[in-house]
Amino acid sequence: MTTGRADFGRLRRALRREDVGLPMAMMELHVDDAVMTSIMGRPTSRRDVLSLLEFQKAMGYDYVNVYSDLVLEFRRASVGGDGGPSGGRSFVDEQQGPITTAAEFEAYPWPDPQATTCGNFARARAHLPEGMAMIARCHGPFEWGTWLMGIQTFCMALAMDRDLVERVFARVSDLIVEEVSRMVVQEGVGAVWITDDLGFNQGTFVSPADLRRLVFPTYRAICRLARQRDLPVLLHSCGKLDAVLGDVVDCGIIALHSLPPALYDLASLKADWGDRLCLLGNVDVDLLTRGRPEDVRAAVRRLREEAYRGGGLILSSSNSIADYCRVENYLAMVDEARKV
Repeated sequence: MTTGRADFGRLRRALRREDVGLPMAMMELHVDDAVMTSIMGRPTSRRDVLSLLEFQKAMGYDYVNVYSDLVLEFRRASVGGDGGPSGGRSFVDEQQGPITTAAEFEAYPWPDPQATTCGNFARARAHLPEGMAMIARCHGPFEWGTWLMGIQTFCMALAMDRDLVERVFARVSDLIVEEVSRMVVQEGVGAVWITDDLGFNQGTFVSPADLRRLVFPTYRAICRLARQRDLPVLLHSCGKLDAVLGDVVDCGIIALHSLPPALYDLASLKADWGDRLCLLGNVDVDLLTRGRPEDVRAAVRRLREEAYRGGGLILSSSNSIADYCRVENYLAMVDEARKV
């Protein structure tokens, strides 16, 4: 826990690759409810923006993630329970989504993009402490497009029903861009963060050419909207993105998360891309789950010594703080990052 004053201006400079010195700048994609509840000593949920805000303040973060009310309907599968409060985890169905044919595309209950509202921003803004900002979070077109179709159906359709794929992605893009246009004008927003898992451990899920046609135009549109308000744009993506890092930068994205250490040596990546990208992440989720606090502290010190100096690095886990991460390891990571 911390009582320090939030300073989003410092975090913004770190995102723009300025050397802000110690303590290390920190961000996190999200922390699961069980971990937050354990730390706060009371029920805490990232689905309640005020509950999340209290946690972010307590942990010393300079921002709070905020979403609009835009939601889509997907098919879900659960493992080890119903994926709800009773236990287990919920996943999007990989085989089939609600849209597998042109008829299902037409029948899908598409939300009206003009009806998207930003009530969560007003709620959070009323309680933001001085120095803290909101980060507007949006899903990316690859996530939403493949979730609507199911990744297996989507991959087959790339070869067998290209028209359906392009219709789905065009509609999703329209929704996201309209959503972002409404979020970036909210008072108190300091950045935009896209979440869009484009890859796995060996590369991107689909060819760079397909990403350039289906995904990156949406990123460019988001970045244009953000640039009009002088807002930095971050991208979270799992996987090895070497083949498209140049495209990501060309879209206008200035920061990339999550950079797992099994895929990326941060010092080398910074040498190659540090003049164009701020790097976020690299603290191994597996280490946070199965390691010891002293091992986590050593990993943070190594990043501080090898890649933090000179700017261009923000400390974060290599994905998120899942409910199976050890609370003491997460706290050790945060505490070590605060040292000067």
